[in-house]
Amino acid sequence: MAIRRWSWHPGIDAGDTKSWKLSFTILTLLSTISTAAQVIDHSIIMDTPPSYRREVYHFDQLSDEIGTAPVDIPTNNTVDASNNVGAVAGQTPPSSTSLTRQYGYHTLRHDSVVSSSSHAPSYASNGHDSTSRLLRNPGDRKLSVTSTSSSIWQSSETDVDDCIVEEHTGVPVSRNIMEKKGPDGAIEFVPLKVKGGNVVKGEADSEEAAADKSGGGGETTLKPTMGWISGANLVVGLMIGSGIFAVSGKVLGYVGSPGMALVIWLIGGLAAFAGTFSYIELGCMLPQSGGEQAYLDAQYQKPRALVAFLFCWCMILAIRPGSEAVDSNIFGQYILYPIYGSTEAIPRWPKTGLAVACVTSLTILNICSAKWAIRVHDWLTFVKLGTVIAISVTGLVVATGVTHVPIATSNFSAPFAGTSSSASGYALALFKIFWSYEGWNNLNYSLGELKDPVKNLPKAATVGVSLVTFFYLTANVSYLVVLPTSELLAAKELVAAVFFKKVMGSIVGGVICPLLVALSAYGAVAAMMFSVSRVIQAGSVAGVLPFSNLLKRLHPKTGTPVNALLLNWCVAMLYIVAPPPGAAYNFLVDVVGYPTWVFYGLSVIGLFSLRRTRPDLKRPFKVWPPFAIFFILIAVYLSIFPWIPVEEPYPYFLPPLLSVLLTLSGVPVWFSIVKNIPKTGMDFAMHH
Repeated sequence: MAIRRWSWHPGIDAGDTKSWKLSFTILTLLSTISTAAQVIDHSIIMDTPPSYRREVYHFDQLSDEIGTAPVDIPTNNTVDASNNVGAVAGQTPPSSTSLTRQYGYHTLRHDSVVSSSSHAPSYASNGHDSTSRLLRNPGDRKLSVTSTSSSIWQSSETDVDDCIVEEHTGVPVSRNIMEKKGPDGAIEFVPLKVKGGNVVKGEADSEEAAADKSGGGGETTLKPTMGWISGANLVVGLMIGSGIFAVSGKVLGYVGSPGMALVIWLIGGLAAFAGTFSYIELGCMLPQSGGEQAYLDAQYQKPRALVAFLFCWCMILAIRPGSEAVDSNIFGQYILYPIYGSTEAIPRWPKTGLAVACVTSLTILNICSAKWAIRVHDWLTFVKLGTVIAISVTGLVVATGVTHVPIATSNFSAPFAGTSSSASGYALALFKIFWSYEGWNNLNYSLGELKDPVKNLPKAATVGVSLVTFFYLTANVSYLVVLPTSELLAAKELVAAVFFKKVMGSIVGGVICPLLVALSAYGAVAAMMFSVSRVIQAGSVAGVLPFSNLLKRLHPKTGTPVNALLLNWCVAMLYIVAPPPGAAYNFLVDVVGYPTWVFYGLSVIGLFSLRRTRPDLKRPFKVWPPFAIFFILIAVYLSIFPWIPVEEPYPYFLPPLLSVLLTLSGVPVWFSIVKNIPKTGMDFAMHH
């Protein structure tokens, strides 16, 4: 693997240096523009007269936690949701305790819609700056929440599906789950739906749910559409992306020997299992969409919503669009390989054009139909899995000696000869391997769309990760059986193409098989796009992203997060076009990998924190502590050692530095927007 130490003398020519400076400037400007947009959006909201706010729930009655015995709130009664009982017209409303017993809730809160003071309902303030009350409006048959707070935290009107259920002293949870106590006294969360005009546990009336529109003109609630097989396909589909077809030579170059390369791939599989089991516990305990953004907000509540917000910010600006750019780049390279025959011969702009076409076509598909997007992804998952299996089986057949293909015996005669001792080199190798395993947690982002997540999450995640780990290990053995070290290093991102061409010839191996690899990368982009659009939509419903009122809307006919998908497309285009040629693949993988593992580590550390602070939460699955500790140690290692000098064709510190800057650029946004949102309105931030 041709690697040279970067320096500011003519080790890199002036053109390359300018390209890297330009790329760094463009990516930094991206976060600056987004920050400014959010501040402007906030200032527009704050210009609205701050006399009070009115929060509307579009339903007539609430039912108790098992979905029966609906109870109507008496007309003109007001109930203080924080145990400070008030009333209108001298009537005595039910107490907070009776509301909890009758409805199964502790507190109901909601996005607000700014109203003029001429329409304000009259009630006496009890001296609290931010007092939430439940109010039954006569005439319009809508349940409202009013407040005397002078702070306006969001200008929007949404339906019942945007309300949340929150325990006063515990973990805030999203609108699509409800807290109840099981027979053993442990608190668990169950799906919360709208049915027959009531909020109930169970399935929703699709027609009624579709009829409730937000003030912006569209739904904001995603429906469960996936069983455990589709869930496992989603996991496999994202895990099998470009990595297994592209990084094996790079890993070998970092660690120095074939034997150590296999050991590192095994460590990657064990870490994926440890992370999977840790996230199964978190996902079963909090069965909601959002993944880390939900877990981090529950785990790190001070400063309020900061850690969860920074994850969401980084996911939208760096992790997912950068990953899509990497895989779409591989898509273009493998499409063009049959024509040009090597990485160096492939022109930049045809490859870039195919990458743009990849992301654009999948964006259109996801906008038109979530169901068809899932179906196409499921089909491509079988293509990806079949391609990896083909590599694994082919290598094993060659190893038996029954073919004319010579075996690379040098890789096994002294497997650990030349093993590297560079700690930072191993960190970079692990980034490449974990890039290949990335996706083991993808299902946690879409639990709101998984049927019966407590039952199906463990099954889907375990099956998906097990399949991928087994075939990754056998595929790497196959590479080493067929390709000598020198050929693996020279192949760069086209390892699979070189492998197939050597074994199957120039037609099948040089044309058909590379096209299958291109489809595999296409499917990985599809899976990432599906998940990140849900993260954007969830953060927008929480009201903490620029132009949240636009981004949270679902298409009125297709039910897809169209504006979130378009935002993701715009950011991904920057990552596709901005990086210079040559080392762009390595650079983007490292930029994406660094913040990913920082937040992974924080999530699993927080798992132990929740065990200590919330032992009452029901945990259908508990990860074995040594597994979680092993995962945390991996995350700590990957957070520290990328800062140690290593030979790269770009500044070794640039990927982690850019990752940190992109993440920290969200702090001013959090401070100006999220931190100033009244507590009654933002305890649930990031929890959709």
